[in-house]
Amino acid sequence: MARERYELRLERLDGGRLPNRVEEVTEFFDLDDAYDTETTLAKHFLPLACAAEGEDPGGDRTEMPWLARYVLRIYTPGSTRLVTSYRGWLV
Repeated sequence: MARERYELRLERLDGGRLPNRVEEVTEFFDLDDAYDTETTLAKHFLPLACAAEGEDPGGDRTEMPWLARYVLRIYTPGSTRLVTSYRGWLV
């Protein structure tokens, strides 16, 4: 499959509001290519979660227990149709 455009939106697992506003990110990747997908989503998960918490993404991940609160949801551009989700803190 070819690289396609997706919108990445950071959301709280409990459906609550983010502490700080975080803009969605548009990326192109091949969802059928596990390496391309993992690399692309991992690149954005930590910086977006840190922005939501007002924390430094260069910090020690063991001191970021709040990462478990977040999920990166992948949508078709301009829609509310969820394609998949990603919880990079497990990686």
